[in-house]
Amino acid sequence: MNGMPTISKQTHTTRRALVLDNNSYFLDAVEKWAEINDIVVSATSHSDDFFYRLAMNDDIDIVFVSYNPIWTRTLHLLDKLQRFYPDIRTVVVVDSPHTPSVILMRSFGVNIIITKQDILSCLQKTITLDSSSLYLSPSIAGQVDDEHIDAKHRLTHEGVMLTQMERMVLAELSGEKTIQLIARERGCSAKTVSQHKQNALCKMGFRKLKEVFSINSKTNMAGLIYLPATLLFCQSYLDILKFSF
Repeated sequence: MNGMPTISKQTHTTRRALVLDNNSYFLDAVEKWAEINDIVVSATSHSDDFFYRLAMNDDIDIVFVSYNPIWTRTLHLLDKLQRFYPDIRTVVVVDSPHTPSVILMRSFGVNIIITKQDILSCLQKTITLDSSSLYLSPSIAGQVDDEHIDAKHRLTHEGVMLTQMERMVLAELSGEKTIQLIARERGCSAKTVSQHKQNALCKMGFRKLKEVFSINSKTNMAGLIYLPATLLFCQSYLDILKFSF
């Protein structure tokens, strides 16, 4: 199994959470949250290992998946989660309240979205939600309030849901595959792939693909403010935790 150790499938009564992220500040915050709520947390930065752990543990009922527009494999992972693990609460954690990214997450069936700038209460809230509950953290909700009414509609329960083919095309395009290559690999015409792309963009309210995967001025490609933002996120958690005992 690609060099992975062979282990028996685990079944426990303890609640478990699985995190897909490699940022130590965020992981520290999640571990503090889990300790308060008697939840066992495991973390990985590799999608293959992520699904391996899901398959080996029946008692994982909540997963945290980090998303950034420059990470190309996350959309494939989210699509797989929705298809094969629909009952597990999926919490997507975005770096900042970037509305196109949030709309994209909603179109992939994700209902719980928070940012790394949010406070402990947002993580606490996820415990009370089921997989079908809609929850946008305060920083995201505040950003959406400044957006056009169409954007608000796409973030509600009545918001758009892409088809499996539309999700696949967007996921492949996010990995910088061309329409021609996707068509060849899928055994269909480039026109068909292009139509799926246009249908997805239309449903989400965008005209061009770069609008979906663009990064706003608060988050640059080099991630230069990623660390400060995450430090603030972690510090706000730790400040609250001081008063939790």
